[in-house]
Amino acid sequence: MRAERLRRDRPTPSGEYRYQRCGRCDATFLAELPPAGDLQLYYESDAYHFRPLPGSRSGGEARGLVWARDLHLALSRPFPPGPPGALLDFGCGPGDYLACARRRGWDAIGVEWSHESGEEARARGFRVLTEDEIAALPDARFRAISMIHSLEHHPRPLEVVTQLARMLAPDGSLLVELPMLDCFEFALFGRHYSMIQAPLHLQFLSDRTMAFVAERTGLVLTEVRNNLWSPVHFVWSVLNWIEERSGLSISRSAKNVASAVLFPLMLPLAWLATLGGHPASIRQYVLRRRS
Repeated sequence: MRAERLRRDRPTPSGEYRYQRCGRCDATFLAELPPAGDLQLYYESDAYHFRPLPGSRSGGEARGLVWARDLHLALSRPFPPGPPGALLDFGCGPGDYLACARRRGWDAIGVEWSHESGEEARARGFRVLTEDEIAALPDARFRAISMIHSLEHHPRPLEVVTQLARMLAPDGSLLVELPMLDCFEFALFGRHYSMIQAPLHLQFLSDRTMAFVAERTGLVLTEVRNNLWSPVHFVWSVLNWIEERSGLSISRSAKNVASAVLFPLMLPLAWLATLGGHPASIRQYVLRRRS
C-alpha cells in the first residue's frame, strides 16, 4: 500500500507498506511501524485536518451547519442511556463530538495527539489532554468513553484499552468505532478502499479482535453494530481509483467534500447493502465493565 500524499509542498512519508494478519486475534496490522517522525508529518499537515464547520476555531460556525453536524453525530454515535455524566473522547480531534456531548449536558474532556487539532478543541473551551497526561486521571471517573476512529491509529491497542477500562464508572460504557476490512467496499476496491490509509491506519480490527480485546482487558463486549450513518467511504474509494487510473492528484479535502455532498445518496445504498448481508465499512463496539 503506497503512503497517501497529503501535501506537495511538505515532505511526507514515502514508500510502500505491507499489512499482515494475526492468526490468533484476526487483527490486520502494518508489518513494520513507521517512524514517529513520519507520522507526525501527517498529523500536523493542513490537508489531514478536515473542518466541516467553517470558523470552528473561533466558535463562529454557521448555525445551520452546527445543527446538521450535531444531529449527524448524535445519530451516528449515540450516547449511553440515562442521565449525562463525565465523558472522555480519546482522539477528540478539533472537538466536534465533545461539542455535541456538551450540548446534551455531558461534562466532556478530550485526549488528542495532534497539536493542531488539540488547540482547536481548546479554543472551543474544552479541556484536552495529551496521552501522557491521562495516567493521572482517577479510576472509575467516566460514564462514557469514546474512541471514534482512533484505536486503528494507536500502535498498542490492547494497552490503551486497558488504561481506559480502569477509568470507566461501574455503569459506564466504552464506544469504539473502527473501519472494517470485512466489508463490500474492500472486496470491490481492494487497495483503493478509502480506509487503506497507510501509514496512518496501523491496524484493522475485527469482531473477533474486539472480543479478544474485551477478554484481555476485563471488559464485556455487549453490542456490535454497523454505523450506517457513515457511508461516505464508497465515494472516496471511487476517487482513489480514478486518481490512480487518470494520473490526477485529488486532495484529501476534495475527497472529504465530495463524500459529504453525496452523503444523502450513499445513505440508502449503505442500508440496502447491509440488508443484502454485507457488513458496513464502519463498525461500532460497546464494551462495559464486568459485574
